[in-house]
Amino acid sequence: MNEVLSAIMDRRSVRSYKSDKVERNVIEQILEAARWAPSGNNLQPWKFVVVTEAAVIGSLAESKLTWVQSNPTGRNSRQKARA
Repeated sequence: MNEVLSAIMDRRSVRSYKSDKVERNVIEQILEAARWAPSGNNLQPWKFVVVTEAAVIGSLAESKLTWVQSNPTGRNSRQKARA
């Protein structure tokens, strides 16, 4: 089986993470790969933010949890407006 097909078929969703620090050069390699990812009309509409401070990560996680708890359908505001 070719490498791409194997990677797609063998992928797993990760729901628990290690607390190990990720080296800066690894983050840069991941961002570079993401930057080269294909997009519709080659518009590349994404923006990336790297957060390394534990307090900020915790705050973001708490914000997400609060949003999920207040939005049990999982729909965002645009989806709600169309429903």
